[in-house]
Amino acid sequence: MKEPIPNCEICNDDGLCRNNENHPDYDSDFSDYLDCIGYLKSKEKRDYSIEVWNPDKKEWIKTEKSS
Repeated sequence: MKEPIPNCEICNDDGLCRNNENHPDYDSDFSDYLDCIGYLKSKEKRDYSIEVWNPDKKEWIKTEKSS
C-alpha cells in the first residue's frame, strides 16, 4: 500500500502547494509560506479586481470596474 502524501504544514494542501516537499517545483532553499498563499488564492474563485475590503464593516464590497 502506498504511503499517503504528507500535506503542507501551513496550508494543509492536497500536494499541489509548491511549499510541499512532494511538489515537483519544491525548492528547499526558496519554497516558503508565500507559495502557500499562492496555492490558497488559486483555489478561491474570487475576482479581487472588483472587490474592496471594508475594514469598518469587515466585509468585501463589490465595486464597478473602472477602465
